[in-house]
Amino acid sequence: MIRLLATCVSAANGAGHVIREVAQLGRLGVVDKSVRDYQTEADRRAQRCIVSTIASRFPNITIVAEEVLPASEEDLTLIVNEVNEDVLKEQCPHDFSTVQEKDIVLWVDPLDGTNEFIQGLYEYVTVLIGIAVNGRPVGGVVHQPFWSSTGDSNQFPSTSGRTVWGLVGLGVRGVSPMVQERPSTGCTLVVTWPPYSDEDKLRSTLESIKPAKVTEAGGAEVFHLLEHRAHAHIMVGLKSQRWDVCAGEGLLRAAGGVATDIHGNPLSYWADDACREAICGFVGSLDVGLHRQILARVPPSVKETMWLKGSHEHHGL
Repeated sequence: MIRLLATCVSAANGAGHVIREVAQLGRLGVVDKSVRDYQTEADRRAQRCIVSTIASRFPNITIVAEEVLPASEEDLTLIVNEVNEDVLKEQCPHDFSTVQEKDIVLWVDPLDGTNEFIQGLYEYVTVLIGIAVNGRPVGGVVHQPFWSSTGDSNQFPSTSGRTVWGLVGLGVRGVSPMVQERPSTGCTLVVTWPPYSDEDKLRSTLESIKPAKVTEAGGAEVFHLLEHRAHAHIMVGLKSQRWDVCAGEGLLRAAGGVATDIHGNPLSYWADDACREAICGFVGSLDVGLHRQILARVPPSVKETMWLKGSHEHHGL
């Protein structure tokens, strides 16, 4: 498991390099997949980098990635050969000492924030690799290709970005929490803003929860929780997929947090058809009690509109 995690970190870093390269050249090669759903050359090349790198070392692991791409000779040229040394220094948690490749599914979003990438809003771009064992999220890697310690996301020619990784039983590496107490009158929520058709659902949910502050962080919501800049993350709507949330949930659980769908059901991450459907919202927090409070305050009228086949507990989870 440690060697897999190290490979995922190296693959995410390699994907970040590819994304910065495409941005610098300016040849985005935009393809319109559906309404407000785009794919660029950076999405395609980043996915080829990640999938080919991991598959070359772990051929029996199932990888579910967002983009549907044909096999290409370019896959081999994008393989990252090195394995992250910092991860290899870690001791594998006992719970994963006997895990086999067939038990693992990786959920990959090679470039989360494609719309923002096209607009040059690079601070919202992330690379997501979630690790699930027997359907449960146990770890993840989130890479920010354009992150800079100076806070200037446009300095991409000279930055290597930031990579945060973690595993249940090991903790989270690459991020430092800030000191923040929860306000006595409410909490800070980081939200994933939904499509136009679901905006009213989010507004009514926020009115019911009454947070002290609301912020957005497209693609990097989990960092707001890990850095204690926010107390909980909420996503309302039926658009997001498991590759959007598996990495973040894996990191959250590695840090001792909890996450469910909007109904309080745990998300399962098996690579079958049911798990390829959209998820019924998302609520995550490092504070288990706050997580319960938020779920209880989501209006029933919102929950009633958010049911999908396969959204209940799955495979005994």
